[in-house]
Amino acid sequence: MDDDNANRRKIADVYLRGLSDISELRLPTEMPDRSHLWHLFVVRHSARFKLQKELKILRIETLIHNPIPPHIQQARAELPFRKGSHPISELIYEEVLSLPIGPTMTLRDANRVAESVQSTLRK
Repeated sequence: MDDDNANRRKIADVYLRGLSDISELRLPTEMPDRSHLWHLFVVRHSARFKLQKELKILRIETLIHNPIPPHIQQARAELPFRKGSHPISELIYEEVLSLPIGPTMTLRDANRVAESVQSTLRK
């Protein structure tokens, strides 16, 4: 497991370095006194579906892990919250996209993903 986590950290490093100059892409951060496991690498972009579609054309699979904000999920229907009651949360949920990351990914794969995100967003 330690090796898998180390590989995820290397992939996250590739993404953080390779995508940091794209101002409209919000990247995850790591607290200085913590060590992130990078189970997921979730970015935010205002045109997430377009980015996802372009990456799929390049055979790069992405995921939207949590498409519905908690306060409007069916399981929370008894709460007094409705769509529009938490606009910041709803905006975040409209923008999040998980880039591929995992213990079997290579650094070459990660570089390809970073380069593809760069080229797609610079079109």
